[in-house]
Amino acid sequence: MTDTGAPIYDVDGSINGIVIAFQDETEKRQQRKLLIESEAKYRNLTESLDEVIYRADPETFSTTYVNSAIERFYGYTVEEWLRDPTLWESTIHPDDKERVFAEFTEAKRKMESGSIEYRIIKKDKTVRWVEDHTSWEKDQQGNAVSTNGVMYDITERKQAEEQTKQLQEYLQLQIERMPIGLIVWDTEFRVRSWNPATENIFGFTAQEALGKHPYDVIVPKEAQPYVDDI
Repeated sequence: MTDTGAPIYDVDGSINGIVIAFQDETEKRQQRKLLIESEAKYRNLTESLDEVIYRADPETFSTTYVNSAIERFYGYTVEEWLRDPTLWESTIHPDDKERVFAEFTEAKRKMESGSIEYRIIKKDKTVRWVEDHTSWEKDQQGNAVSTNGVMYDITERKQAEEQTKQLQEYLQLQIERMPIGLIVWDTEFRVRSWNPATENIFGFTAQEALGKHPYDVIVPKEAQPYVDDI
């Protein structure tokens, strides 16, 4: 409880009494306590996560809050990260920087949440891939007041995707070079793939055969009833 007092003056200017007003602040104190507890729980939660949780200025993209996962992701301490407002920009891979800023700027213009994948350069100069999910905190007028985000390390996934891509390219090269005709059909028996050897065997180019049914290109009419049975 708090109290405030004010003197009561007579017409001659002398003090004739004091008015004291009392205010019960129990509810305010309880609300303040709950707010502090809530902030502590939120901070404990974010600090326990493996992902980077951050808040940033929507104009400069300089970080105003980041959890301790930043050290594992980038090799910088929280203090180093918050002290240097240009650090995030400087860690973006040069080949990705223009695209990253263009996409963030467009997302801010539309006030749309989304994600972007890009490479980062850690303090020890190693390169990692991250997936950055962002949202925009707005004021009552709809203006962006904060950029909030979650960042995931997706390096292993990107490496697996690259290995799969290389394997597919290698297999495609072998298919193009093999002397045996190879046709790939979809579930409706339409041509999806038609290699050069198949062109030599049947005389149809891949462009002519793609999307066609076998009855349109390689199965003669008199053989179609037999093929239907199969």
